[in-house]
Amino acid sequence: MIVVMSVNDEGNSKRPKRRRRSAATLEPVQERTQAADEVEVEVRDDGLHIGLVVRWPDDVRDEWDVGDAFVEESRRLLHGQLPDEAVARRAARIATAEQAWAMRLGTLFDARDVVAHLNVSKQRVSTLTKEQRLLALPVGGRLRYPAWQFAGLTAEGRVTLVAAHREMVDVGGIDPWSAADWATHPHPDLGGADPVSWLREGGAGDQVIGAARRDAGRAAQ
Repeated sequence: MIVVMSVNDEGNSKRPKRRRRSAATLEPVQERTQAADEVEVEVRDDGLHIGLVVRWPDDVRDEWDVGDAFVEESRRLLHGQLPDEAVARRAARIATAEQAWAMRLGTLFDARDVVAHLNVSKQRVSTLTKEQRLLALPVGGRLRYPAWQFAGLTAEGRVTLVAAHREMVDVGGIDPWSAADWATHPHPDLGGADPVSWLREGGAGDQVIGAARRDAGRAAQ
């Protein structure tokens, strides 16, 4: 028997009620009486349908709100029209790419975090970034700094990571986020250690740069 449970959002008076549906295969159930405003039971040809009225938790992000925002912005940009499904999926991948990479790379510092960690001025952080002595990634028009480059790494180690990163980006044509991800994955040229851990343990920086150069060369072919 297929039971479809429809959950109405009554927790926020600013939003209209909506049906949220999920399906599950359940054993037949005994009929029981409950208040009509809590449970709605309807027997149809395709199974027993149970509608539950519940409060949507205040601390849970509403997927419908995200969808509504996408639809509203799409219609604004397309003069009332909606993109086709393929375009919508591509737009979703592009829109979430930075957030997904940020989740994969872990904590990302902003300039203020780096100032506090290194105990330097904001101008100094800007100078270190321009001199390629800090690894910085573009996020929404601003720069963010992977936190792992500050944990147990010397200034020389950070310079090595930036140099390896530049090899991957400039020579290999790899996007900056993927190149940063490379630094946190085990590498056979480093005895199975990832470049960050290798440098933390005092490994030679030229071996990290050599590994990056070889990988960049293969990627460019």
